Amino acid sequence: MMKRHDSDSNQSSSSTSSSSSNSNSSSPKPAPKRQQQKQQQRRKASLSREQQVLQDYVPKYLKPYVYPYHGEFCYTPLFKTRFIAQLMAEGFLPVATRGMLLPKLHQNRSVIQLPDELHVSKSVRKKSKRFSISVNKEFDQVIEGCHTQHGSHCWLYPPLVKAFREMMGAGKIEASPMDPETGKPYPDRTWTVRLYTIEVWNEETGALAGGEIGYTVGSIYTSLTGFTKEDSAGSVQLIALGRLLSECGFTLWDLGMDMDYKRGIGAKLMPRDTFVQQVHAVRETQDHLLLPSRESPAQNCKEVIDRNQPASQQQPQQQPSQKPKKQKQPKNKKKGPKPPSQPANGADSAEDNDSREQTHTPPAPEAETPVKRVRKSDQPPLELEEASSATC
Repeated sequence: MMKRHDSDSNQSSSSTSSSSSNSNSSSPKPAPKRQQQKQQQRRKASLSREQQVLQDYVPKYLKPYVYPYHGEFCYTPLFKTRFIAQLMAEGFLPVATRGMLLPKLHQNRSVIQLPDELHVSKSVRKKSKRFSISVNKEFDQVIEGCHTQHGSHCWLYPPLVKAFREMMGAGKIEASPMDPETGKPYPDRTWTVRLYTIEVWNEETGALAGGEIGYTVGSIYTSLTGFTKEDSAGSVQLIALGRLLSECGFTLWDLGMDMDYKRGIGAKLMPRDTFVQQVHAVRETQDHLLLPSRESPAQNCKEVIDRNQPASQQQPQQQPSQKPKKQKQPKNKKKGPKPPSQPANGADSAEDNDSREQTHTPPAPEAETPVKRVRKSDQPPLELEEASSATC
């Protein structure tokens, strides 16, 4: 893919340079406004439908320098620091090939709404205690790590790396839009762009375990590219960075193109129109947001993750279990055994009396009746006597 970009961009740059030289020789003075409009219309008519759609997203003050390429890419031979910052503030992600800058505007952007949509797995949280995170401490080591991991496919070509180094050295770039008529920035409009490197360190060895390079526009942080040297360092770096962004007030994390591992931490696709609108909405109103400075010490990743957990993801604290108090049950009166079928003292119903008269046999003579001494314990309890009398 990059080889194709190289050849196509070289052809585009040669054609662009020849056309610009011809125009300079024929018309040294700026063409009238009407003539410029006709040139833009002819140029747009020669574009494919896909290129025309992409060109509509290029603002008017950048149209003389940025041209639709193919797919989601534009191209330009310019690598000026302020020019790159202006592209960032318009929603383009700047990547490069040999001799050509390729501003990219994705059809769908992979983004995470902070802080609630960032997913933190238990395994990453457990492993994060072995690492610490810092900001803007090792620009050269981060660039070298990206080159080592991505090899010849890495788009960090020297002119772009130089511009990024200048952006970091300046601290911030004022990417104000330009007046197409005068070529000067509007005095009342200022967009602040800041470039950052993120480093993750192995706390035991002190070695750089991973990192990335990114930039901020308003309350949006964009990840450009990164690397990892140790197992789990990349996953820990992403989660710790997401929590750090939330702590500093950033509300949208732009991860660029869609990939599986990004969806695994909560990323969702945002259409191009929506993303550009988001950038335009916050580039002036939220430009005060900052990540920790270079002088800030590295922080343990697990501490960063735990202290910035959003309220919607916090587990409710379990109260100490208390044994429920037993309610006193009212004491039931002691019930005696059921009364015999033939209650004592002849307490029968009328029906029982009739049936008993029919089957009555005279008692045995008094002498033949065995005498039984009744013990006190054999006497029926008082409750039974009361129950027998209650049946009458």
